Amino acid sequence: MSYGENLAAQKSESPLSIIYKSMSLAGDFLSTLPDVVVTTNVDFIITGVNNACAIIYGGASTDLIGRNFFEVVKFEIPQASKEGAIEILKTSGYWGGDVIYYNSDQQYYNNQHTLVFNSSCSSVKDAAGNTTGYVFVNKNISERLQQQEALNKAEVKYHTLIESLSEGVVMINVNGSIAASNKRGAEILGFTPEELSGKVIASQHWQAIHEDGTEFKLEDFPAIVTLNTGREQNNVVMGIAKKEGGVAWLSINSRPFFREGFTLPEGVVASFTEITESIKSKQRYTYALKASSDAIWDMDMDTGSTYRSDNFTKLTGYTSDEIEPSLDWFMQKIHPDDRERIKENVAYCLSKKLTHWENEYRFKTADGSYLHLMDKAFAIYEKGKAARVIGGIQDMSKSKKMEAMLIYEQVQKQKMVNKATIQAQEKERNRISRELHDNVNQLLMSAKLHIGAAKKSEEENTDLLEKASAYILMAVEEIRGLSKQLNSNIIATVGLQKSIDDIARNMHLINEVVLASNIDAMLVKKLSADQLLMVFRIIQEQTNNIIKYSRCTKASVSLMEKGEEAILCISDNGQGFDKQNQPATGIGFINIFNRIDAYNGRVEINTSPGNGCTLRASFPVK
Repeated sequence: MSYGENLAAQKSESPLSIIYKSMSLAGDFLSTLPDVVVTTNVDFIITGVNNACAIIYGGASTDLIGRNFFEVVKFEIPQASKEGAIEILKTSGYWGGDVIYYNSDQQYYNNQHTLVFNSSCSSVKDAAGNTTGYVFVNKNISERLQQQEALNKAEVKYHTLIESLSEGVVMINVNGSIAASNKRGAEILGFTPEELSGKVIASQHWQAIHEDGTEFKLEDFPAIVTLNTGREQNNVVMGIAKKEGGVAWLSINSRPFFREGFTLPEGVVASFTEITESIKSKQRYTYALKASSDAIWDMDMDTGSTYRSDNFTKLTGYTSDEIEPSLDWFMQKIHPDDRERIKENVAYCLSKKLTHWENEYRFKTADGSYLHLMDKAFAIYEKGKAARVIGGIQDMSKSKKMEAMLIYEQVQKQKMVNKATIQAQEKERNRISRELHDNVNQLLMSAKLHIGAAKKSEEENTDLLEKASAYILMAVEEIRGLSKQLNSNIIATVGLQKSIDDIARNMHLINEVVLASNIDAMLVKKLSADQLLMVFRIIQEQTNNIIKYSRCTKASVSLMEKGEEAILCISDNGQGFDKQNQPATGIGFINIFNRIDAYNGRVEINTSPGNGCTLRASFPVK
């Protein structure tokens, strides 16, 4: 064989064949090789082993030589048969694959009863190409498989942990695309994990906003900032438009991970929590502040720093630069006459650990004037100490002015009532005096004259005394009539209907006015004695007005119940009057107004020239 032919033959042979042929020269190499090497003849009788084989299978290498390989080594091939593998080896000259080896004497292989080898089996041929034996090279991969199994278990645990998080987690490649996400992360963003995978962060697909509604630019996305700078981002609030509509508000953290030796990240892990409800609550609070007229304040009791809403600026006129966030600044603006009282009150509330506080004081505004403020606060205590106080200030200046005006009006009204009462009393005294002078006095004088005449004339004695007696009876009737008008027990004694009938009879006899009445008897039973007297006095007052001023021929009185109110109507068909030029401010009307006002009622007067007059008074039955 020429040199070239010999070289070609060597190249066609397996490296293991060459090693086998030169095993006598490479003994040292095989003995130090970590892989298990076994050589056999064509009948699989062991002709040589290295030290690694002896260590694994036990005993000296000489104990294994001359024995059948399949008797010494117990093994099985996953998903294949030994017979099939031997057939492939014999026909093709090579077989390779993973093999599980068993220890027949139950000794441990590295603390295991079984070992897994990656086996390479090659035939050894002579110069003529005939098979003279086989070489088995076995690489122990048990530890690697154990590590892989441990890694798989760790990966399952890690995957389970990530999937059980309430936070969303996404892994982003160096090119800005999403490599993976947990289920919660995809759910928050409105996708499935499969749909989210591969999406690029820095794309127009993501429409994001800040809390104030302005656009969140792509280059400011936390993950993009971390990718570009290597710096982590914490608690960044971002609103992401969801594909099904609406906005998902997120609090985002991003962390870089690096390849060894590199300064820029190989990727980013971003975690985010949905805070949509928290943001909505915050927005509602903000809107409530804007809608409220109160000036809201919030004080940190540890530092004394105080936040004040925009309404405080509007209320007091101070600019934001002029307002100092301290309690001392605020106290100095309180009126000197109120300051110590407020300080003492605040100190008392805090010492007693009261949660609610409210007080009124005068506060100096930017223009030097004072406002009347109502301040209400709520204190939050931590470990027995006030940590925070939140309050709201209302401007009571208008209320105070209205209160002062109301008091003034009430005083003036009372003066008017007193004046009207005095005038009414004087008028009543004058009327009684006139009645006594004009009627009763004249009747008594007539009776006296007749009695005197009777003394002088015996002939006309009887006739004169009878006339004197008649005059005396007439005087008694006049006094009785006056007594009825003045007696407040008349309604309780006689009754409302009979008292009205008496007024009607007098109006018809004296003034030829027909007065009709319609009184609800059931309502009369519900009204108190004071209410019935008030109704009767109003009827008396208004019928007197009718007699004096109306020039009517007919009038009516009705008392009915509507809802929970009593309705008293007194009407006439007289000449009426112009309310614009002749307002109802006479003593009679004032008396009526005052009486009905005492029972929380109201009075309406409907009249016009030529159309009579209707007085409508209503008051609660109860």
